[in-house]
Amino acid sequence: MRAPPRQEVTLADLERGPASILLSRYLGQDAGEALVALYVRPRDTGSVERIERAIREEDPRAMLTGYTRLEASLRETLAHDMPRIAIVAGGLVLLALSASLRSARDIALAALVVASEISLVLLLIRALGIPLHAYDALVIPVLLGITVDEGMFLLHRARDVEAAGGSGDAVIRETLRHEAPAIAATALTTAAGFSALAFCRFDGLRDLGRVGALGSAVGLVVALLVVPAGLRLWPRGRRRA
Repeated sequence: MRAPPRQEVTLADLERGPASILLSRYLGQDAGEALVALYVRPRDTGSVERIERAIREEDPRAMLTGYTRLEASLRETLAHDMPRIAIVAGGLVLLALSASLRSARDIALAALVVASEISLVLLLIRALGIPLHAYDALVIPVLLGITVDEGMFLLHRARDVEAAGGSGDAVIRETLRHEAPAIAATALTTAAGFSALAFCRFDGLRDLGRVGALGSAVGLVVALLVVPAGLRLWPRGRRRA
């Protein structure tokens, strides 16, 4: 499309072979007239605005679409709806954590892990200049699920150790010894899988891979720091355990 060949062919020639898609997708008939779909690459400043004005003058009901419009629409939607979505999602996460952990300390630590991971990922995305669009925004809920799993594994192991009579640093050592290698393996293999997408030529998948790899690694570090720190600062009494 950047350098089209100056070759003329007949419609009969296009009906045969792979080029037949040009007829089915880009050529149509309306009231006996031929309609051709064209994709242009405007280069001059203001050319897009002139095209839009001309289209609206000709047909006010025409819908203008495209990847760039989708990205701009997504930014507006995220700015408007993200706070509401975050409140609803946070409430659902707290309900799920409450049903599973049934401990104020563990619920608070798990929520702190998730909030810290997402906040840090968003800050790093902004600092590294990674654009947030329709593709890489979809990976954020996946990162939430991965980070919740990591925090839950650590907290469940700590609870089992405390129930067996462990306390203090012994709980942290046993928890990390049993769970840290497993969650590190899953988080790093997930990050490696997302990293492969970072080499795509398509920018949407490339950004998705960068955000996914960054979030997987950050979630692992946050879980391994926040949970042990919380266990030390907020030890559970042996009677309650």
